[in-house]
Amino acid sequence: MPAPRLCLHLAALAAALAAACPAQEPVPPDDEGNSVALRVNAHTIGTREVEALFYDSFLIIQEKLRSGDLKPELKQAAVREAWLNALQTSIQDHLLDDLGAKFRSDIKARIVASYSPSTPSSRIEDAYKRWEGDMVERMRKELVREAGGEKALRDALAKRGETWQQWEKGIVLEIYRREVLFYTLGRVRDTLTEARKYYEEHPDQFGHPDGWTLRRIRIPKAKFTTPEEAEQTAQLVYKKVTEGGVEFAKVAAALQYDPAVDKFGGMLTVDGKTGLPSGNFPAEERIAKDLKDGEVSKPVDAGDAYLIVKREAYRKALKIPWEEAADRARGLAYSENLRKMKQEFFEKQKNDAYIEILKKDPPARWTQ
Repeated sequence: MPAPRLCLHLAALAAALAAACPAQEPVPPDDEGNSVALRVNAHTIGTREVEALFYDSFLIIQEKLRSGDLKPELKQAAVREAWLNALQTSIQDHLLDDLGAKFRSDIKARIVASYSPSTPSSRIEDAYKRWEGDMVERMRKELVREAGGEKALRDALAKRGETWQQWEKGIVLEIYRREVLFYTLGRVRDTLTEARKYYEEHPDQFGHPDGWTLRRIRIPKAKFTTPEEAEQTAQLVYKKVTEGGVEFAKVAAALQYDPAVDKFGGMLTVDGKTGLPSGNFPAEERIAKDLKDGEVSKPVDAGDAYLIVKREAYRKALKIPWEEAADRARGLAYSENLRKMKQEFFEKQKNDAYIEILKKDPPARWTQ
């Protein structure tokens, strides 16, 4: 009997697994155990199952904190939002699993119908197992290859606290989840047109703008009796940070000529962020372009003040061309469309389901 048509995009799943858990990111100690997080119909879902869905988002939050894209005071709110999203994903998956179980029965019924009434039930069961086994093997091989080999995949699974057996069980569940979506909502959009649209709408995921990390000491001429005195002071400050062995940041903080900047050691920021694209501090960027990372400029007359700039770092702009990004864009576009379809499915199903969320907030170990 021909196998039902499956809507699988293996590269998207593999990429998520392969990049799931960098080795350098520690997992907070488990001090709460595997308490019940929610109930969906007859399913009781433990905290650890939700944490497995939540963990990738936690890594993204940690990376945003490191890069300055997320302020520390907003961490807890971001963690709670990610936890709520993980709860919703778990609810959606278990609702799909309920229908997936029914779908298995439908497949068996088709197999039964393709055999004569006298066919032993054991032979029919074998035919079903062969079909399911073929689909699982196909998906397993693709995922292992996309993850960079079995060892790389096992390492990624271990870091997220998932066993190989759990992962293989998840393959079976995912196959039927996709089948349910296909037969209830239609095919998940998966075309180069969709991929190109995603690529154009999410440029930050396929490169990054240039970025300056700069410090400055601004010495206003108005603080001195004559412009010459301001220039002499600027020269003395320059020697202090280049020859006197005193850190640039400490000198800036001590001078307090420009309090809003100097209190951060002269670091130029916007909303607490550094590594800013060109155009945020034009005068300082023009000075820094002739420096190497770590170098300090001589005092520059900027009209009403003298500027001394330290170039901490510069990152060149990166734009991954469409030809190189096409496969990844297709996987990401597929994942986004699948997410939207799951949400649509959930909205249709939730009124008829029993859903009880017992752990609305993440375990304390994730918000510390």
